[in-house]
Amino acid sequence: MSIFSKVSGALPANFLNAAAINNIFWLAFDKVIRLVVGLFVNVWVARYMGPEMYGHYNYIFSFVIIFSVCGALGLEGVVIRELVKCPENKNKILGSAFLLKSAGALIGMALTIAAASFMNVKTPDWLVLISISTLSFLFMPFEVLDYFFQSLVMSKYIVAAKNFSLIASSAVRLYLISSGGSLMAFLLVNVLEAALTFIALIVLFSKKERLTGWHFSAPLMKTLMIDSFPLMMTYLMTLIGMKIDQLMLMEMIDEKQLGYYSAAIKLSEIWYLIPMSICSTFFPILINIKKRSISLYMKRFQMLYDFMAVTAFIIIIPVSLLSSRIIPLLYGPKYLDSSIILAIHVWAVLPVFMSVVCQYYLIVEKKQKLSFYKTIISVITNVVSNYILIPKYAAAGAAFSRLISEFVSTYIFDMVHPALRQAFKMKMRASTLTSAFASGAKFISRLRAK
Repeated sequence: MSIFSKVSGALPANFLNAAAINNIFWLAFDKVIRLVVGLFVNVWVARYMGPEMYGHYNYIFSFVIIFSVCGALGLEGVVIRELVKCPENKNKILGSAFLLKSAGALIGMALTIAAASFMNVKTPDWLVLISISTLSFLFMPFEVLDYFFQSLVMSKYIVAAKNFSLIASSAVRLYLISSGGSLMAFLLVNVLEAALTFIALIVLFSKKERLTGWHFSAPLMKTLMIDSFPLMMTYLMTLIGMKIDQLMLMEMIDEKQLGYYSAAIKLSEIWYLIPMSICSTFFPILINIKKRSISLYMKRFQMLYDFMAVTAFIIIIPVSLLSSRIIPLLYGPKYLDSSIILAIHVWAVLPVFMSVVCQYYLIVEKKQKLSFYKTIISVITNVVSNYILIPKYAAAGAAFSRLISEFVSTYIFDMVHPALRQAFKMKMRASTLTSAFASGAKFISRLRAK
């Protein structure tokens, strides 16, 4: 018997089917490509721009992405849930979601430009640069194709599309570095990457399904909006929580500190793709497991928490200990001040990984409002902490503020809210590695028995 067969046989039944294993392979491939290509290119962009220009670049990106919530509308989890439950209605679901996201994208563009026009920012050509960046919103409606493939646990199509656009846009960025590209040119490449992603998704989708069969339903659109509204507000608060530190650093200190901070958090936030990708694979599977057995469903969620906690510590410990070597090696001596920022900020990986699993749990349980409340608490904690710590410790203070806010919303909120006590217990078993060690011992016993 092969090692792969032994491992497969030792895994719990009804959790990792062939489709899930195949999906995980493609997601792992995607992560490797993104870590290697994305990190390499981002490092060279930061080196080329220097802390000040890189600070401006990230300030514009942070400002625009907050308004992207209008195009996202928090529909992802809700649409996937409906596609899994009623696959026969896929044309109506996709058509309704596409129409909602199209309207949201146009509103988002208008709001972004309007807000930018009222701001007094020192960045040259501020309004022009913002307007260019909002063009990526036009491609957000095609995210429904991503949802369709996720509902079928077929991430290879999503991976193919996103990696095609990543590699193509990365090649353009490297060309801009070699030819002395401007800030405006780099922002246009972000738009190009969004366009290429969804062009590729359309091509792949058209090989399996027909785009012409889509239609919308006003009652369904209303239902989708009602169900997704808490998630949309949660997404908005999440974006504000993730980007407010960068906006406050620019306003309270300067663009150089923002450049140091942006360079450091790229090396910790890049790992946030892992829980999002893994959970999106297991989301449809967990919905189906719940129909058969509640106890099995809870056990599988605990396994997901355990896996995320172990993965988080594998990332956190070496990055935190070696940050003073990692930063100069990647970014050069100009970014040496980013080392302490990375050593602090990377510890937020653990609560973020736990939070992503919990968010999917709340979607299945139809308790999306709690996600919104958790995020509100996180944003408030982050803003207050930044207000206190940034004047004293600059970018390092912003990193510590993020860490505080993530732990408060992920653990403290769950501990005090009655409806989340079970989730808190699962998180603590995972975060202390108690459950992981117990599961590991059982797995080894099964493996030996094989």
